[in-house]
Amino acid sequence: MASAVATLPAGSTATTSSTTGSNKSISGALDQMLNGADFLQLFLTQIQNQSPLEPLSNSDMMSQIAQMTQVEGNQEFLSKMNSLTNQSSILQASGLIGHSVQYGDTNVQSLVSGVQVDKTGAVSLALQNGATIGISDITKIV
Repeated sequence: MASAVATLPAGSTATTSSTTGSNKSISGALDQMLNGADFLQLFLTQIQNQSPLEPLSNSDMMSQIAQMTQVEGNQEFLSKMNSLTNQSSILQASGLIGHSVQYGDTNVQSLVSGVQVDKTGAVSLALQNGATIGISDITKIV
């Protein structure tokens, strides 16, 4: 049987299983790191390098296509959950506007004047005293 060669993301590992001698699957941990294009690259490489004497069975091929679809669905779900979590943080922070909060080790107190969201989606509070803090920095809502 010919071996398949494909480029994986740095630090990744792949596992192979052999029920028919030619069925190669990706481990669950790797599924979370691969996107659809990476999975398709591995799948096509496998097809190109399979043994003509032991071709991939239809059921194995359908199984791998279903696995690729599941990986893409999981990635879309994760993206939507991250967006929902971020929106929840913004809503929580905006509820503090106009309230005084204590923060830091010295329990400084200031009025929350606004909410800021940076490029990464991190939510912070703009305070009347000019400071900017994260929600987790609050020690008390006054």
